[in-house]
Amino acid sequence: SSIYILQHIQKNYPTVTLSYLADFYNYSERQIQRIVRSATGKSFQQLILDLRMMAAGKYLSAGMSIPAIAEAIGYYDASSFRRAFRSYFGVTPNEYRETTDGSSLRD
Repeated sequence: SSIYILQHIQKNYPTVTLSYLADFYNYSERQIQRIVRSATGKSFQQLILDLRMMAAGKYLSAGMSIPAIAEAIGYYDASSFRRAFRSYFGVTPNEYRETTDGSSLRD
């Protein structure tokens, strides 16, 4: 069932919560966290952040506006998205967009 949980997270990362998954799959939140960590090596929150930021990078490369990206990946406003993005990548979304290949910015 861990595959279904991970697929569910990947499809719904902008809005999915730990409590929703626990209810949906009839597990405790702690069990969901354990399943995610054992399958990915990451916490639930880190997995969600990684999925959001990878999508943000693609959307930036595609020329989407920052407010539209923020909404598409589950942030309530563009400023919180900008802060999270800068914290994750070390550059602002606009600086990222100006680079030809943003993948070189992390790891």
